[in-house]
Amino acid sequence: GSEMCIRDSTLTARTRCDWSATDSFVAIVLLQGSGSLTDNEGNRIDVRQGETWLLPASTQWTEITPHTAPLRLLTSRI
Repeated sequence: GSEMCIRDSTLTARTRCDWSATDSFVAIVLLQGSGSLTDNEGNRIDVRQGETWLLPASTQWTEITPHTAPLRLLTSRI
């Protein structure tokens, strides 16, 4: 069966997350701070506390750069 994985992360520097082994969408919830998120297709968005993003299953990786540190987020995948 499927397993749900939820991870609580605190970032203080640019971090790359590898989603290539994930065959489902990824949800990211920003709990604290602000920053930017860039994906393998060159999409870049500014992100801030309270926002949620859904990454399609085709996303290979994201790079998250804190603008205000620490940046705390939850990631979830099934």
